Amino acid sequence: MGLTASSHKVIGNLLDAVMAAAREAGVPVRALQKADEAQRCSDRDVQCVGSNGQVVDALDVGDVDLVAGTSWLLTREELAGRLDVLVVDEAGQLSLANTLAVSRAARNLLLLGDPQQLRQPGRGIHPDGADVSALEHVLGADEVLPADRGVFLDRSWRMAPALCSVVSGLAYDGSCSRPGSPPTTSWTRHRAGRPRPASAGCPWSTRATAPRRWRRPPSSLSWSVT
Repeated sequence: MGLTASSHKVIGNLLDAVMAAAREAGVPVRALQKADEAQRCSDRDVQCVGSNGQVVDALDVGDVDLVAGTSWLLTREELAGRLDVLVVDEAGQLSLANTLAVSRAARNLLLLGDPQQLRQPGRGIHPDGADVSALEHVLGADEVLPADRGVFLDRSWRMAPALCSVVSGLAYDGSCSRPGSPPTTSWTRHRAGRPRPASAGCPWSTRATAPRRWRRPPSSLSWSVT
């Protein structure tokens, strides 16, 4: 199994959580992270290596259950097809091109993240549909992930209930909630063309604009989920 993301910090955070959960469940996990010592996760049960060759050697002899590293590791030719499952964390920030590149390392791909958050910064001019993140590509024109394309986690634990209801109405088609949230705010348009809440549980400035809607990419950029 593999784990990747756009940065060592993101990888380390998830790796720490995985190891803590495995320890609580009594499941031994032999994990290996390709990173500099200064960028490694904090869990000391995870072996940290500094070269790609050490990762390949560990896979060859079967000494590892979980391999974690950035795209620079997982796009290497010698890792093609070596993993059963590759988990991509913060896939709403990893570009579609990078995701396709790392997908060669595994037979199955699991994308985690929020396609409505800010995407990975980038420069350049791209063909229509090629500049999106992996999750944006899967989501298409929908605001909420349809059941035939994945699982939408509809509970938020990071926002105050009143704020959650506003964000849910703006970005998640009213499908996101937190225990204690007021009814999701519905949105109408006034003459200035800006969103205005029909009712809200917290103060709101009408200077905010609705989230940018993305058009579905051309059919040449197809996606399959196994």
